[in-house]
Amino acid sequence: ALTTNNALTLLYKVKPGVCDQSFGIHVAELAHFPSSVVEFARHKAVELESHRSGKFVCSSGNDAAEPAAKRRKVVETEGEKIMAVFLAAVEALSRKELPVPEFNSCMEELRSEVLSHNNEYVTSVLS
Repeated sequence: ALTTNNALTLLYKVKPGVCDQSFGIHVAELAHFPSSVVEFARHKAVELESHRSGKFVCSSGNDAAEPAAKRRKVVETEGEKIMAVFLAAVEALSRKELPVPEFNSCMEELRSEVLSHNNEYVTSVLS
């Protein structure tokens, strides 16, 4: 989206899913929300973004031409798939009713498998 002269121009097709950027504050300004509400929202957005970036900062990788936000989204998507496979494996394992030592050993193998992907998002979730 482009925000200029009190106008919001959407440059992309709106579709379901995660967005790496929100224009809610711009919309609130256009809708003439009280300035105190808009300022509070700005403050909260900065706070949440700094918390997020403190938890997961994606390195630029080898392709410097790729925008950081796009790279972060790709890494997050890959990480979510890795975690979904892990959770399904844990669920299947829990149905086996293994003795605790054997269960713990299997869990450690699953954890090692997840970490072997070297996905920055997964690493940040597990830290």
